[in-house]
Amino acid sequence: MRRRHAAALLLALGACAELWTPPPPPPPGELAGDDVAAPLRAVARRALADFAPGGAGLAGPPEAVALAAARLEWLGGETRPGGGLARIEEDFRFALAAAVEEQRAALGLAPEASPEQAIAALLAARRALMRGERAAAEAALVPPVFRPGLRPGPLARLAAPGPRPNAQLVLPGLVAALERAPAARLEEGGVGFGVGEGGLSPFTLPRR
Repeated sequence: MRRRHAAALLLALGACAELWTPPPPPPPGELAGDDVAAPLRAVARRALADFAPGGAGLAGPPEAVALAAARLEWLGGETRPGGGLARIEEDFRFALAAAVEEQRAALGLAPEASPEQAIAALLAARRALMRGERAAAEAALVPPVFRPGLRPGPLARLAAPGPRPNAQLVLPGLVAALERAPAARLEEGGVGFGVGEGGLSPFTLPRR
């Protein structure tokens, strides 16, 4: 009996902790274009444009590639508890994680770096490049956020990032789902992918 009461108490405390979890901070203004009203949609729309064929996230210049990479990192981080994409279905979570992993391999970001660390480094490099300060940009792209001993180095990788097919696969569905889902439904559930005759299609998930 005591064990059952203790288990129930632990579950209740866990539920209270979840209720009191503060919401994550909004993205840096550069990612959303200062769209504070709907930052998740804003970042996703811009990321979609970044990774479209010929988009700045694929074709450069390096400062644009760094900004696009930071946007994708932020979207990946939003799948964590408390984030705007925390309740997405597992297959969609896998697709977004694969896009982030692919990007990190292309740019030389360390797998163990947090999204916040990656975003801070990428945006610092972008700002330095926009000021014409190449040395400062290189100084921002260093271990432990970037892997040591990279050849070519991170700045050269930003100049020629290569294709990102996983990002190009996942972002159209993400944006479509966010556009179709009212804000209240996004707060209650999330977005995910279902597999239909036409491939991956977006849908809104109910609260679990």
